[in-house]
Amino acid sequence: MNELASVLRGLLKLALLVLTFVLGMAFLFVAIAVVAVSALWSLLRGRKPAIYTTYTQFRQASQAFRQGGAWPGQRPPPVGDPADVVDVQAHEVSDPATKADPRAIERDPPTP
Repeated sequence: MNELASVLRGLLKLALLVLTFVLGMAFLFVAIAVVAVSALWSLLRGRKPAIYTTYTQFRQASQAFRQGGAWPGQRPPPVGDPADVVDVQAHEVSDPATKADPRAIERDPPTP
């Protein structure tokens, strides 16, 4: 009886796996059909397909992130000489009120 139950369980798992695959492929084919019909419909009406316009907008927007690219409608920044970079040494700026009395901050009551 135990062997029969394990065989039936294996067959059920296999059937569910096949059913999941068939359902996934059906959704894929329906999506492809909807995209194709939408593209044909827009071409029949004399408009560009939504797929083409979306792809074009993404490509134009991605230009900003490519090397030397700029935001849409702007010119790319001029490439300068790397020797124009100025290195500045950082230093801490202190508050004049605490410079006179360094414990002034400690005496302030905490804010609720």
